[in-house]
Amino acid sequence: MEKADRRAKRPRRVTGWTAFGVTVVLGVLLAFSFLSFAGPLAWPVILIIGGIVIWARPPARAWLGLIAGIGTFLLFVGIIHLNDTPCTAIGMISHGPGDGPYSCGGLDSKPWLIVGSVVFVAGIGLFAAARRRVTSG
Repeated sequence: MEKADRRAKRPRRVTGWTAFGVTVVLGVLLAFSFLSFAGPLAWPVILIIGGIVIWARPPARAWLGLIAGIGTFLLFVGIIHLNDTPCTAIGMISHGPGDGPYSCGGLDSKPWLIVGSVVFVAGIGLFAAARRRVTSG
């Protein structure tokens, strides 16, 4: 009887795109925690959401959302740095095509956008393929 009571207390297993979406959020937070100076502040939230996800028992294929979540964060970094002008090897201020000096700094957004797109599409594609294989077979 104790085993039946324990099963009754656990939530129903989340599946499909809902489970994938929750693990995407977890992947975004993990990428943020590793790539940001404020990352340690995210660890309590990551532990809480991770515990909830584990408690909700998503299928193994839903964990591919971590990949898509990391790609989402990489895309976000690329997008917020679209207007940056990376510095040349000369220094912080160089002369541009206009009348005078201009300031430079920031990241080159192109590598972030390319890698983020590849990782994001790979995560979604792998999940869709795994889901199709399970539902068709």
